[in-house]
Formats: sequence, structure tokens, C-alpha cells
Amino acid sequence: MGAEDFAARLLSALGSPPNVTVKTHLNHSNLLVGNKVFAIVKDDTVIMKLPKESVKKLVRAKGASPLVMGKRTMTEWAVVGHEDPTQFADHLKLFKQSMAFVKRTAPGGGKPRRKADALE
Repeated sequence: MGAEDFAARLLSALGSPPNVTVKTHLNHSNLLVGNKVFAIVKDDTVIMKLPKESVKKLVRAKGASPLVMGKRTMTEWAVVGHEDPTQFADHLKLFKQSMAFVKRTAPGGGKPRRKADALE
């Protein structure tokens, strides 16, 4: 199953959260709240942006693994994998936490930028 199809099935399983869009990029799909990425869907995994402490707890509980890019561990990203997208419905709380975290930490609260804003 392709990343875009997986992302669409995942959003459906999660009840199609409001203000969430899917944007395909190369071989994965990004889940965005506003214009900020809060999760990345690749193959049968979802990589979620979460507070550092939440990532540490998930890794300790073996509910996720840390995201490692090259030699660097990305401390605010957790990798969760399931073969069936409907199993991600069990992680609705994590997705909501991820969306809220991205909104809170993004300039403008994760709102899409308007052209008029760029001119001011």
C-alpha cells in the first residue's frame, strides 16, 4: 500500500480530525495541521512529533522507537509501526498530543500563512 493511501486510511480510522491535511512528498506523506507537519507516514510506520518527555516514555514502554537520521537521534520524533492502519486508532491520544504540540510550538500556531501576511 502506498504512503498516500495509508495516510488516507489512517485519517479515516482516526475519525478524520478537523484541520488536518495530507500532502505527498517523494516516497512518504506528511500529515499537517495548518501548514506544519505533525506526522509522517512512510510504508507501515508513522513518525510523530511529540514533546521530548513523551517520546522518552513511549520508547521506554516499547510503544515506539526513536527517529534516528544518520548518527543523530531526533529527540522530538517517535516512530510507531503497525501493519494495519486501523490499529493506529488506538493512538488517537498521541495524534491529538502531536497536533497540539505542533500548534503550540509553531509560529502563528500552525495556521496557514496568507499572502497578505507576507506583505506586511
